[in-house]
Amino acid sequence: MVERKIGSRAGPGGRYRLSELTISLAPPDPPSPGWASFAVPLLERARAAGVTTFDLTSAPRPPLAEEILLRAFPRPDPELVAIVRAPGGAPSRSPTRAPAGADRSPPARPLEETLGRLAGRFGLIVEWRPTAGGTGRLPDSLAARKADGTVLDVATPIGPDEEVGSLAPSTVRTGPLSLLEPQTAIAIHAGTPPDGFALIARDVFAGGALDGSLLEGPAVPRGPAAPPLDLGDLRRRLAPVLSLGFLTEGHRRTLAQAAVRFALHWPWVLTAVVPLPTPERYSALFEGEFGPELSDDELRRLGAGPAGETRPPR
Repeated sequence: MVERKIGSRAGPGGRYRLSELTISLAPPDPPSPGWASFAVPLLERARAAGVTTFDLTSAPRPPLAEEILLRAFPRPDPELVAIVRAPGGAPSRSPTRAPAGADRSPPARPLEETLGRLAGRFGLIVEWRPTAGGTGRLPDSLAARKADGTVLDVATPIGPDEEVGSLAPSTVRTGPLSLLEPQTAIAIHAGTPPDGFALIARDVFAGGALDGSLLEGPAVPRGPAAPPLDLGDLRRRLAPVLSLGFLTEGHRRTLAQAAVRFALHWPWVLTAVVPLPTPERYSALFEGEFGPELSDDELRRLGAGPAGETRPPR
């Protein structure tokens, strides 16, 4: 099958572009000996398909994720962008399933160490979470790195109760956006997003519930110490998926393809973050087409119909 080219979208001000799909690179912890050999060729293959953006913010071991990215792309490529996390605050939500009770918080890592390894080889977007009760002002060191061009942009998480009217223009935010968690899209669609507002959409597959990976577990097993799936938790997480069957009627598209279509439907979504797929799942994301665009009727049933018809999903 001929690989189609993944498109790209411009960031605020048009100073850089991100591929419409971003691959989250989160090696398992503890690392599997075969993970790098599994990941590197898939990253190379995704780049050939047009993916230029890679998210390291949910990596349990950032240095390992950086090393794999550098192995996949040993030569500078002006189109490549890495999204990294500044110390402080909670980590980004991982787009892959984590064991119940697992601590997803990556260890603290000075931002300068990451910049030292990746700057000059990749454009960099830093996700920075302001401290509670703080001024929201960028740390001087980060502001300086943005001013000198080492950092392309700074993205901040969108708060769960943040009003659309409070969103600043020409800013990049991050937040979950999926068929099972469409509240961000509904809220922004019901209002008027400011000029230049852009969202890095995370958890597009709702922790694996929408692409089936929740049932399979990690792409590379973590070993005998990994806890088994909790069936009660599995039922709770998969029950809402049954209401989305209308999106796949007639085999027009898979549920994973519908999830990507939903995220990229919104012009203010800069990129949709998806987990690094297994070789078996690669073609569904990066080969062929995503199936038809979501129709107005399908968006209505999701609670995010055309302007004036938005309502909470049933």
